Amino acid sequence: MAVTPDAADLETLFADLAKNISKPGATNIVIVDKVNPDFEIVSVGTPPAPTILADCPEPEFSEDCRQPVRVKLEGCQDTAEYDLGDVYLESQGKILELDLTLKNICPGKRVALAVILTEVDSYGTEYPRGMKILTVPAHFRTVCQDISVRCIKFVLPDDLNVSCSARCCERNFKARVISHYIDSGFDCCGNVQVWFGREEVEVLNTCVSAKLRMDEDEEAVKMCEAFRLLIEEAAEAAAKEAAEKATKEAAEKAAKETEKSKRKPKNACSFSV
Repeated sequence: MAVTPDAADLETLFADLAKNISKPGATNIVIVDKVNPDFEIVSVGTPPAPTILADCPEPEFSEDCRQPVRVKLEGCQDTAEYDLGDVYLESQGKILELDLTLKNICPGKRVALAVILTEVDSYGTEYPRGMKILTVPAHFRTVCQDISVRCIKFVLPDDLNVSCSARCCERNFKARVISHYIDSGFDCCGNVQVWFGREEVEVLNTCVSAKLRMDEDEEAVKMCEAFRLLIEEAAEAAAKEAAEKATKEAAEKAAKETEKSKRKPKNACSFSV
């Protein structure tokens, strides 16, 4: 309840009240007093909708710096000895490298490979430690081959150690492998096109002299075209090898016949007296 000497002061009072009500954050304000009929409320402004501006910085992480130890050396003192106390190595851990062999991989097919690593505590509970997913390039031998995949690396910080609490203790892990072919001979109504990228083309040209050509602006070539060229070159090489073999065998046979005719004894003549 507010009492003012005149109407002008009362109007000023209600104007100030309206300004306070309109400030952001003022909600659920109810006036329960009744205004005397001698007074009139001129206007009450509608408070604006509140807005919130928040600045979200990029997440960052930094390694803590060790607290320094103060060391004092007197002005005329040439040498001094100070014990800096115990010093422990920081940010320690291990790097695990895994090797494996993919067995009986068909030629011309890439392999998708995943390696999942977990760490096992003393109760047998597993904790994730990383997953690596690789694309193993295709080989182009004439038969299935084993492919060796080496140096699959996992970083294992010591602060994630659940195997034991002591430093330099044994840590236990489990590794699981998932693999399957990427390429297949399935073609759904001619809609599937299999391509060789620049890396596969370089492997073909280097390992089997496929002589595939790619323009600078090309990123891939069709696998069917690559195999067609391979088959044509293999057929030409086989035909050339067969012709050379036949020529060599014919020459050797002729040489043997000539040598045999030279060694054959002449017919003996008989005389009677």
